[in-house]
Amino acid sequence: MVTMKKIAELCGVSRGTVDRALNGRGRVNAETAAMIKKMAEQLGYEPNPAGKALAARKNHPVIGVLLPSEGNAFFNDVIHGMDRAASSYAIYGLTVRYYPMKGYDVDKQLHLMEQMKGEVNALIISPIDDVRIAKAIDELVDAGIFVVTVVNDIKSSKRHCYVGSDYFNGGETACALLDALLDGRAKVGIVMGSRQVLGHCERLEGFRHRMEKAPGFSIVDIIENGDDEICSYERTKHLLDDHQDISAMFLLAGGVYGACR
Repeated sequence: MVTMKKIAELCGVSRGTVDRALNGRGRVNAETAAMIKKMAEQLGYEPNPAGKALAARKNHPVIGVLLPSEGNAFFNDVIHGMDRAASSYAIYGLTVRYYPMKGYDVDKQLHLMEQMKGEVNALIISPIDDVRIAKAIDELVDAGIFVVTVVNDIKSSKRHCYVGSDYFNGGETACALLDALLDGRAKVGIVMGSRQVLGHCERLEGFRHRMEKAPGFSIVDIIENGDDEICSYERTKHLLDDHQDISAMFLLAGGVYGACR
């Protein structure tokens, strides 16, 4: 088996230089790095998984996951996918710690983020769109924690990347479907989770944008349910009682089961 030591001997460099060149750890002269990589390729070098796992375990990688998943069945599949991915990295000593919360309470989310400090190396979060949350994310990033937003984004923060939907396009698509089904005339009742969630607002914005092509459409009322099934049932019932001329409903977030009941 070809080792880093062998590559180092053939290239006339130290084993540490080979390690840095092949794994991007630290600065290595560009010409030297190219020579090392070419030699590794020619010899068919493959990293030792056990060695990598041992090295990773020394760092004790911990990912914190903060989701408004309590009482929101939508996140069941999200968590299932995370668990599957995490199992692939168990050999590297990866630990995933879940910090569930219910609804969109800014103070609660800030409290959970504060708990994570010094406990995690990375954070996956479905953030509430609030300046205080953005500031807290920035502080974590400045402290060296890698932050990924999932399902919902917070663009004003320093988060490293976002994994989720194009909600504006989703809202446009929903309106276009209603337009086609109802021949361009509808009085629409809208049920959303929270105006504090960027994705929910973008979906609503996309729906309204597409409505410009449907002059026979009007929004009768918009209610928020906090992605809570019981709240969604009660507020949707009041919406329909108060506006009996509603001919279409757009449910743009959680609480779908409650609203449909």
